[in-house]
Amino acid sequence: MNRHPKRTRRPAFTLAEMMVSMFIMVILMGGLTSALVVAAQTIPAGDSAPEQLIELHNLLDQIASEVKYAVTFTNPMKEDMTFSVADRSHGPVGDETIRYYWGGSSGGPLMRQYNSDAAVAVLEDVDVLEFNLVEGIRQDQQGNDTNVFTGATIFIRTKKDVQLEARISVQILNEPTTDGQQVIQQ
Repeated sequence: MNRHPKRTRRPAFTLAEMMVSMFIMVILMGGLTSALVVAAQTIPAGDSAPEQLIELHNLLDQIASEVKYAVTFTNPMKEDMTFSVADRSHGPVGDETIRYYWGGSSGGPLMRQYNSDAAVAVLEDVDVLEFNLVEGIRQDQQGNDTNVFTGATIFIRTKKDVQLEARISVQILNEPTTDGQQVIQQ
């Protein structure tokens, strides 16, 4: 009589099989890690040229959206544009005055001043700034031709890490004047 019952063999991995599977896992993890490193290097930094260009275009869109509703321009110059827009707050304030200007020195900031608030830098490292108003002819009620501002072009070039430039043209919806009088010649 056999005192020990017959042992059934349970399925299990041998030491060699475990070592082979661990080796395969190490190779797969190394490949995954290198893929993640390569992917992380392709993510642009916050100061990359494409992001700077997007920032520049967003600023131009903001300026264009404000110039579009200009009612009057005060002494428009290439590097300094002051204009008024109708009150947007629906309060008793009256027209709002917006000024964009650049000191003219390469590398200086583009400043924005709203009403009598302190000026705020909206773009650093400006190399060139040009505001140009486009004149058109409008007939008044008496049939006389009058020159009015119909549009504006804005050009900005920066000298950050990468030189970027952008230009935008905007149609002015109102019939802007200069200091409260219809513009005849600039």
